[in-house]
Amino acid sequence: MPDELVPELKPKQEAPAQGATTEALPTPESSVEKPATTGAEQAPKVAPALPELPVEAQPTEKVPEATVDEQKSVLRVKIEGILAKELEPLFEGLPSERQIEFKTAGEGLAMEIEQLLLKFKNMPGVAGKVPVHKIVEMIAVWLRTLPGVNKHYIEQASKIKTDEILREKQQEQD
Repeated sequence: MPDELVPELKPKQEAPAQGATTEALPTPESSVEKPATTGAEQAPKVAPALPELPVEAQPTEKVPEATVDEQKSVLRVKIEGILAKELEPLFEGLPSERQIEFKTAGEGLAMEIEQLLLKFKNMPGVAGKVPVHKIVEMIAVWLRTLPGVNKHYIEQASKIKTDEILREKQQEQD
């Protein structure tokens, strides 16, 4: 079978109708503009490659994470600490990718809770009336991302963490 030749397939060309001009349609090869040559073939022009930096000259330092921490308020740092409290064994059992995702989501949650607390602190007529149920639900949603955690534990932990956050906010105001 490998010795058999497979015929090459070519597109069927239709014969032009009577009276029609036999102008050739452009093909990919014929539509490319070709430079005029003057007797000798010209070599294609290639852009020069950029020189590579030696390994010592390449930047290796990362931006220090302290710049990110400087932007966090005291309340947000405390909220992050409360959220992380007693979760170390569960966190350590996660794969490294999931640890990064969980930590990032927790930092985002701390920021959302802080903004919610500040929003209700400054609202006229409802100052101090924080929607506790919303904070409990936000924490519960975050905790549900941990695999194999009992739903009753999630409910209890989210309520305890909410109470601690509100206590911390109250102490900050006093």
